Amino acid sequence: SGMKNLIYVRGDGCGDFVDTNSASDWQIRWQLLGGSAHCGEREHTGTFSITPLIGPENGIHDVLSWINGAEDSLHIHIYQFHSDVLAEALIDAHERGVSITVVIDAGDSWWTDYELEQNKGIAVTLLQAGIDVKWFGTSSSDPYLFLHSKIGVRDSESVWISTGNWKQSSLPAMGEAGNREWGMILENDVFAQS
Repeated sequence: SGMKNLIYVRGDGCGDFVDTNSASDWQIRWQLLGGSAHCGEREHTGTFSITPLIGPENGIHDVLSWINGAEDSLHIHIYQFHSDVLAEALIDAHERGVSITVVIDAGDSWWTDYELEQNKGIAVTLLQAGIDVKWFGTSSSDPYLFLHSKIGVRDSESVWISTGNWKQSSLPAMGEAGNREWGMILENDVFAQS
């Protein structure tokens, strides 16, 4: 039973995993069902505007400005979402006509009751406001159990990416203590659409 959800992965031409269209491709590696294999465009050229986000000193203000600048759409994937301030900013954006989708991890067995309730509370608040919210990994039999990303795309031209979740420890109010987090906002429509 220790082998549950393990799969063989065929060579796909990505990196060192060649695709020879033969049986030997199936013996290259194995991974857990639902594991990510990042492949595709690894290099983007063009003009980028990059805003570094270094927390806890900065970050919450820049993320709020990023949300408030949305005109058409916001697509957010976040592991833990506990920030009432950022939830309110999304609701305000929705009320001004921005199409919003938020994907939140449903929670893991090692989360505290507080963390689980915070994620659920934010999800319900956003749903009640009319925002499209999706749970990720709601059952132990789901092939994709974990959503650990912290990324968002605004108006198909701007990307927010960070090491930190949308919660007090990662994005504290200005001047308050918090985790050391690193992130950036990249402005480039080709990158945002890839």
